[in-house]
Amino acid sequence: GEVSFVKAGGGASKGARGDLAVNSSGATLFAGAVNAGSVETDAGGTVSLQSVTTTGAQTYRDGTVTLNGTYTTSSAAFRVEQSAVLDGATVINTAGGVVDFKGTVDSAADKASGLPVTSGTGDVSFGKAVGGATKGALGDLAVNSSGATLFAGAVNAGSVEPDAGGTVSLQSVTT
Repeated sequence: GEVSFVKAGGGASKGARGDLAVNSSGATLFAGAVNAGSVETDAGGTVSLQSVTTTGAQTYRDGTVTLNGTYTTSSAAFRVEQSAVLDGATVINTAGGVVDFKGTVDSAADKASGLPVTSGTGDVSFGKAVGGATKGALGDLAVNSSGATLFAGAVNAGSVEPDAGGTVSLQSVTT
């Protein structure tokens, strides 16, 4: 069934919630910011999130993961196992954890959402096309990592800026 969280979960005044796992074959909606030990969703359905802060990993296995906001971990991984859609400005900061997009990454139609990714020493991987959907090109894509950065599929973005600290492997880029 469907699962909705209509208010922020955890927060500065209340502290982080414990580990949060949501298992639903329907739509999962986080309408407010989440502050938790870790966040994990299962492979069925879809999930739509705003900002998420965790001390541990963030792993999203849903068929489509809609992102809009800031996603921060404390030296832990950020993973999207299927397709990701950026529905607004999206920022990822793992402070040393890996960033792994296994599926496609697209902007919502005609939004050209930007995606700055900062992983410190963590590797960054885009397993399939980035910005390849019809009217789904990203805005500015910046990757700041002293580890390895891999773009396994074509990239269509306003600009692509990997920093000079690590290694970069590109398949194809259109800006």
